[in-house]
Amino acid sequence: MEIFDDAASAAALEMLSAEARALWSNAGGSRAVARSFWIAKDDVARCALERFALEVANFHFNDAESMERVLGCEFWVQLRNSDDGDAGLGLEFHFDKDEDALKTWDVWAHPELATATYIGDGGGAPLVVFATSSDFETEADGAAGATGAAPSPSNGWVCFPRRGRHATFAGNLLHGVPAELCALTLPVATAEEQTASATASTKRARSARTTREGSASAAKRRKSSAPAPSSSSSLSAPPPPPPPAAASYERLSVLVNIWTSHRPEGVERLAARALCSPAPDATNADEGCALGAALAGSSAADGNADGNSAGALFTPGVKTALRVVAVTPATPTHTLSEHQEGDTGKIPVAALVELRRSAEDARRRGAGASAAGSGASASAAMELVYKEE
Repeated sequence: MEIFDDAASAAALEMLSAEARALWSNAGGSRAVARSFWIAKDDVARCALERFALEVANFHFNDAESMERVLGCEFWVQLRNSDDGDAGLGLEFHFDKDEDALKTWDVWAHPELATATYIGDGGGAPLVVFATSSDFETEADGAAGATGAAPSPSNGWVCFPRRGRHATFAGNLLHGVPAELCALTLPVATAEEQTASATASTKRARSARTTREGSASAAKRRKSSAPAPSSSSSLSAPPPPPPPAAASYERLSVLVNIWTSHRPEGVERLAARALCSPAPDATNADEGCALGAALAGSSAADGNADGNSAGALFTPGVKTALRVVAVTPATPTHTLSEHQEGDTGKIPVAALVELRRSAEDARRRGAGASAAGSGASASAAMELVYKEE
C-alpha cells in the first residue's frame, strides 16, 4: 500500500464532493453493491470526477511505456456516516474484479491498481488490505496439503480515512472496511495478573502505613478491626471499559480502479444527467447540471510528466510514511469476525487503538490540515508484518 496525504486542494475537494454527492443520489448509490462508471484513457473528461480519475491514472502510470498499457479507469463513490447503523458502517472483505466476467465466464479479472481518495472529513472504520491475491487460495491449498496448515498473509495494511488522503494497493488484493475496529479497546489485565498486582500493592501500602505511624500496635489494631477475609473470596478482573463513544462523521470517498488487462464488462460511461440537480420548474432535465461546469473540454492528458497539470484536481506530494508493526505469536491481537485462516491476519490491538486515536485527533484539529511536523499523518496508517517467531 502507498498513501499520499493532501492529494487535492480544498477547492478541488469541494468540487469533487458536490459531484460525488449528486452521483450518489442520482445513480442509485449503494453501500452493498457499487455502481461504477468507465472512462477510457483517451476520452475527454466532461466533469470533475472523470477528470480526477484520468489524473489518478496519469500520476501512477507516469511514463509513456506504462501509460501505453492503460485502457481506462473504473470509478465510483461511496458515502457512509455514523447514522448508518452497524450494517452500513463497514464493507465486507472482497476482491475488486470484473463482476460480469466472473458470473458469465468464471474468469477472475482484476484492475492493475486500486485507489481510494477521501474527500470528506473522514472518521469511521479503516481500510484494511491483506497481501492475499485471488489466486492465493489455489496456491495455499497445495501448501496446506503439504504442511497441514494454510499459510497466512505475509503483510497487511491499515489506513484510517482523512480528508485529502489517497491510498493505493495492487488491484488483486483482498480488502475491506471492518466496522468492528471502530470499537476495539485495549484488553484489561487477566484476573491472575490483577490479583498479583493487587497483592503487591497491598503489601506496599501496609508497609508505608506502619512506617508512618511508627507503631506495630497500631498496625495490629487496624488488622483486628478489619473484617476477616472469606477463605473463598478472590480478586477478579474488572469488566472491560466500554467502547469509546463514536464521534459523528460523514465519510465520502472516490474510488478509482485502473485497468490494463481489459475493460470490465457492463461498466459504461457516466450519463450526463447523473450529476444533475434540476430545479423543480426546470423544462430541461439537464438544467442546473454540475457536469463539466468548469472543466468542459479539458483533458487530463494535458498533464505534465508527473500527471499534474496547472489546474489539476489531483495534486499528491510525497508519499506518507507508514508505521511498521511486527505481529508475532506473542502480540495481543484481535481476530476479525470475517477471519479466514490463510487469507486474513489478526489485528494488533494496541497498535490499532493508538492508530485510531491519532486519526481522530487529526480530524479534530481540522480536516485537510497538513500534518507536516505533527507526525499525525504518518501515525494514521500502518503496515503489518506477520512473523512466525
